Amino acid sequence: MRTPGVGARTFQELLNHYGTPLSALDAVQSGLARRDGWPLPRPTTKKSRPELLERTLAYLEQLPTREGAIWYGHPDYPKSLLDWPEPPPLLFYRGFPEAWKRHPGIAIVGARQASDAGRTFATHITRELVLSGCTTISGGAMGIDAAVHEATIDARGLTIAVIATGIDVVYPAKHTGLFSAIANQGAILTEFFPGTPPVASHFPTRNRIIAGLSDAIVFIEGTERSGGLITVRKACAREKKPLFALDNPKLLQGGAAWLRQHVP
Repeated sequence: MRTPGVGARTFQELLNHYGTPLSALDAVQSGLARRDGWPLPRPTTKKSRPELLERTLAYLEQLPTREGAIWYGHPDYPKSLLDWPEPPPLLFYRGFPEAWKRHPGIAIVGARQASDAGRTFATHITRELVLSGCTTISGGAMGIDAAVHEATIDARGLTIAVIATGIDVVYPAKHTGLFSAIANQGAILTEFFPGTPPVASHFPTRNRIIAGLSDAIVFIEGTERSGGLITVRKACAREKKPLFALDNPKLLQGGAAWLRQHVP
């Protein structure tokens, strides 16, 4: 996974072709993979980030309580991600695997800079879904995400936060208490190695996991470029998951306008 040029899709292709991760790694390091059609550079000390590997191995050797790592094919690996495009080869978690095993799982997404009306709607919808036995899924960010997780916790339901940093990195920092509550009443998931800081490109990448975990998606509010809409696009591009969006003049409606034009 730390080999330059090997993302989730390439990892899966190499695994399918060579049979095992070790065989695939040998092929990459020997140059065989390049000759077989994968234009991968050979791993270098600088690009492979040995300090990140060392931190990850140390983390795995001394796992804190209710934390772990599950790989593609592990019994606890989310079944809904097995056939999803670019399934994460490895997922780190805090909390309880039961959180992503209980269905239906409903992703509720929207803007970080949420309006007061947006947060109110998200809170109300979340409470109703929890009372109906649903698990809520969001991204652990400010705005709508936070409202969803907080409302689920208040209603004593299960909630999952899919984050875009290492499992040991809290972003935003003010969510330290919220993340602890989520881990005590659900789970935090990430595909990024421990110690990975927030990077802008990681957030759209993690949105595919939110989409893949969910049985349906609720879009609260946001612009056409919002992360919530990226989640919606990924879900609709892969399979026709039920999609719900609010149409209300008090909300940020750029995203809703896009949905009316592009989603049947």
